[in-house]
Amino acid sequence: MADAALTAFGLLGEEQYVSAFRRAHAWFQGQNSLRQPLVEVQYGACCDGLQASGLNRNQGAESTLAYLWAELLHRETCQRSVVS
Repeated sequence: MADAALTAFGLLGEEQYVSAFRRAHAWFQGQNSLRQPLVEVQYGACCDGLQASGLNRNQGAESTLAYLWAELLHRETCQRSVVS
């Protein structure tokens, strides 16, 4: 989601895609329906997702890579002042 939003912004230049990127990035940090962060920053890991009963505590490669990729994109775009 984060990558697609930034790609759309790069192609179309519409602010709505920057907003979509911000929401996707913030989802990992706890701005989600459970209001719980999925990331464990000290370990560089990410829970697999949300369930009705709470976080899915499994920290698989796919979710961790998705989080790390969104974080890298966020840092890169902040340096270019596209997203703050």
